[in-house]
Amino acid sequence: METAGIYIHIPFCISKCPYCSFTSFTPEKIPEKEYINAILKEIETRCRETDIPDIGTVYFGGGTPSLISPGGISAILSAIAENFKLTNPETTIEVNPGTVDLEKLKGYRNAGITRLSIGVQSFNDRLLVNLGRSHSRKDALNTLESAGKAGFDNTGIDLIHSIEGESLQDWEDDLKEAVSLHPEHISAYNLTIEEGTPFHHSQEKGLLYLPQEEEQTEMLLTTIEILCSAGYEHYEVSNYAMPGFRSQHNQIYWNGGDYLGIGVSAHSYIRKGWGIRRANSSNLTEYLNLINNKGTAVVDEEILSKEKAMGEAVFLGLRMMEGIVLNDFESRFGTGIETAFTNAVEELRTEGFLIYDKDNLKLTRKGLLFYNDVAIRFV
Repeated sequence: METAGIYIHIPFCISKCPYCSFTSFTPEKIPEKEYINAILKEIETRCRETDIPDIGTVYFGGGTPSLISPGGISAILSAIAENFKLTNPETTIEVNPGTVDLEKLKGYRNAGITRLSIGVQSFNDRLLVNLGRSHSRKDALNTLESAGKAGFDNTGIDLIHSIEGESLQDWEDDLKEAVSLHPEHISAYNLTIEEGTPFHHSQEKGLLYLPQEEEQTEMLLTTIEILCSAGYEHYEVSNYAMPGFRSQHNQIYWNGGDYLGIGVSAHSYIRKGWGIRRANSSNLTEYLNLINNKGTAVVDEEILSKEKAMGEAVFLGLRMMEGIVLNDFESRFGTGIETAFTNAVEELRTEGFLIYDKDNLKLTRKGLLFYNDVAIRFV
């Protein structure tokens, strides 16, 4: 049975990373009680106004969700359970090393969290400084050790490559250390420079020196080789998992499923008609005021056209290594991918970016290396 997901945005951080484009704030004192009360109120409103399938995943993202107390997380999960029908949910919280200890992680587990996503980014202290991270290698190792002691058996770590000052050997060392720690899931991202971030400003001034494109490509190929050799399934462009430990929540996004976004700046997608997208206010004060006065903070809504929905289905579906099931696409839209995107599909196949594999259309190795160039053809 198809289930939906709930995303809870926790926007607070100790400091703002210079590459981060997500909505986050660094107040001297986190207004936890006020913010959680707003979350609880929004959950009640969304339950009344939304007809969605059972909830199969809950994901706390940020920001730094691990700045919130276990009691706060417990209150949110309890409210979700009271307002929605849950189907053995995967409940994930993003954790920044240095913001938790063993007791706090035990508290999250007792609150109902079943999965951790730990923002390690690198095990190299020099590269962590270059990334502007507030934690150290020792913090990361301590957090991973505490996660095991707290009883978590579904732990993922995030790593970033192509950092300023990083060599291919540095990246290989990070990957090998990650493998030696045996997390169930590894997300390995290429550092992307988002417009408006401090890194973007530095790059525009010629003050940011990232590895050359050829070396970044080698880092991606090395990621695939090392992680797949260690038994991880490469199931999405940047994600690897031991069998049975894929991120259920993220697969809802890539497969075009329903999800509700709760909290400041959170986005929702309801697969009604060709799809409806809604976005909450990204201004914290406005969000709190709207929730307290109306119970909802939605400030933008987009009803997707069939053409846009088809394009999104293709470029999101191609992120999965299995690709797009051709019959599923045709059943949903009443037309085949080849008909909807005749020129794009044929050109990308001819250029070696896409391939038919039985009843699926998927990326080739070349298409994986140049995924953004493939995706833009369907926007």
